[in-house]
Amino acid sequence: MEEHDLSKSVAYTCDDTFSLVSLLSAGLGIAFAPEWTLDLPNRNFELRKVRGVDFLIGLGVAWNKDGWYCRAVRRLLSD
Repeated sequence: MEEHDLSKSVAYTCDDTFSLVSLLSAGLGIAFAPEWTLDLPNRNFELRKVRGVDFLIGLGVAWNKDGWYCRAVRRLLSD
């Protein structure tokens, strides 16, 4: 994360994926989430593949599809 200057924007970290999914579904932020979360029933978030970063596992950027985000974040998520 330091390589891409993301660490300054981290407000919360979560070691439990199901807790992360709950936070995302509630509209609380944007996160890196494992690709397997796409298969979860009743998920209320979008997941996009991360480009330009090599992860050891498949990760995507996830966010609540009904949430409000500033213009810069909306532009990032629309790519």
